[in-house]
Amino acid sequence: MLNNNSIGQTEVKDFSAFVALLDGNKACRFVSLIYRSKESGELARHTILLNVNRNRCLKVDLANLQKLRPSLDGIKAIAADELVASITETLTTGRPNRQYTKSGYYEGQGNGNVQVSVENVCYVRGYSVKKDVIEPGTYKTVKSSAKTIAKNELRKTLKNTRCREFRITPENFLLARHSGKAIVIDASNSLNKLAGLPPVTLAVPVVA
Repeated sequence: MLNNNSIGQTEVKDFSAFVALLDGNKACRFVSLIYRSKESGELARHTILLNVNRNRCLKVDLANLQKLRPSLDGIKAIAADELVASITETLTTGRPNRQYTKSGYYEGQGNGNVQVSVENVCYVRGYSVKKDVIEPGTYKTVKSSAKTIAKNELRKTLKNTRCREFRITPENFLLARHSGKAIVIDASNSLNKLAGLPPVTLAVPVVA
């Protein structure tokens, strides 16, 4: 169901119409997504930049890690080597790595901003510009090895790790609104106040 209001915004409440609205929409640069994490219960507004070339991010990350590598030693050096190997494999094969489990699970639509799985799930993809937490979640305490901690510290500096994927289903989708260069989505499964949100004004970040 699509509704055009008096200021030229398109509003959808039907899941299929939402996928069609987002799919391959080159006019939109951003998604402002209210999303509740299934794992932690955290509710946050995510600002997502669309049409970002992840391979370009990976190439920048690979070059930066290789430049940094001579200054590292011990466990940090091992962590960097493993990240370099993983990124190299992704760029060479076109798959994230040999542990990738979603091969053939869903098909691309449009520019790759959205994927639709065999189970009628929409995956919204893009570059995470920022996250504003509305309700903190419950986060698990994980005892990580020294190598994993070193990897995670390096990952914080990488661009490709900010390429995010959000799972939206008919169950958690509430409403979407097309406003200028942004699509505002409420997939919180509990907040249905999107219509009252102001238009989104965003600065365009520089992404290599």
